[in-house]
Amino acid sequence: MNNLNSPAIASGNVYETTVMDNLKNLSKAETRQLWQKYLKKPVPKLKKSTLIKHIFWHQQAKENRIALRPYYALLEKTSREFESDAPCKNYEVFELGAKLIRLYKGGRYEVEVIKNGFLFEGVVYKTLTAIAKKITGVHWNGKRFFRGEHGTRKKDS
Repeated sequence: MNNLNSPAIASGNVYETTVMDNLKNLSKAETRQLWQKYLKKPVPKLKKSTLIKHIFWHQQAKENRIALRPYYALLEKTSREFESDAPCKNYEVFELGAKLIRLYKGGRYEVEVIKNGFLFEGVVYKTLTAIAKKITGVHWNGKRFFRGEHGTRKKDS
């Protein structure tokens, strides 16, 4: 089993890559065991890759002393919505599994298109607009934000 408690290497990238690679090599059963060990919650019906992202995010949150109670509440709500098979109205324009990447103010933000919406930092959102607002702090059209369009206005004639 992998040691997720090892201290992060200063650069961060080497540590993150190593841990993620090790997690990806686990079987689905091992991934589910790791979920229960660290999250101490029932394992939701999600793909192995999604479970791995949640486990990795959870471990980072613990290392950085981020409050996890709001995360657990959102995770339970998201699991219920995911299991309901109610389709998200916005996901249909993107291919399932597609990755949307946006560079913004020196940060790199990656969103995965999933069955019932969009996965960002271990949380499922129904709209790209909600994710864009989380990233920028202001309202954006989510599709425009991830296409890289800037909020320019037409000039008056």
